[in-house]
Amino acid sequence: MHYRWLSGYAAVGLRSGLTMLLLFFGWWELLSQTASQDAVNAPSEKSQLANSPEKVDPVKQEYEALLIMDEDAMDEIDAWIRQAGEESLQQQDGSSITLPARIEQRLKPVKDAYEAFIQKYPRHVGVRLAFASFLTDRGDEMEARPHLIRATELDPQNAPAWNNLGNHYGHMGPVNKAFECYEMAITLNPEAAVYYHNFGTTVYLYRKDAREYYDIQEEEVFDKALALYGVAQKKEPKNF
Repeated sequence: MHYRWLSGYAAVGLRSGLTMLLLFFGWWELLSQTASQDAVNAPSEKSQLANSPEKVDPVKQEYEALLIMDEDAMDEIDAWIRQAGEESLQQQDGSSITLPARIEQRLKPVKDAYEAFIQKYPRHVGVRLAFASFLTDRGDEMEARPHLIRATELDPQNAPAWNNLGNHYGHMGPVNKAFECYEMAITLNPEAAVYYHNFGTTVYLYRKDAREYYDIQEEEVFDKALALYGVAQKKEPKNF
């Protein structure tokens, strides 16, 4: 089972190599092993930028360039991880630099670029979601939280933003807020199978919280989780 982080408009898989590295060096601790395996987040714009014949929007152009910058950095890091594994890399001058340090150096200008863009365009919802995805990839989930919250404030009708925020609360707590966010995402877009799947996974993982929040018995919690999984499977049988 996989969480799918929908940032902006669709879902793309989390870069597994970076995730494994972060877990190995203890940078990223999720609430449970299952949740850590299920966490996925990356904004779809990074890999699906559309070529439009219409007049170029300078803000959109700058935003898309930022997403490409992010994607390129992550692709390069994936290559480093595949090449080096757990070993240290050597700089050309012969001095050693650990892989985590090299990754941090590579990601710093990307983070700076996100922050500069947000400073210029603080009401841009897409960049809030993309930056939250970037921060979550790095293991900085608490730093991602205010951007996810702000995205839902700027665009309360944005179902993916609510889903992403639900995933965040499912990992970091409080879990009752995750339930609320998934319910909102489903209300806004009842056809998105992944929302039901994420909701069901969170209900199943945090049965005690679900029992208290919904004032139901544990057997009913299982029934609720299975019902949510069932809806997801019915809507997208090939994916769930």
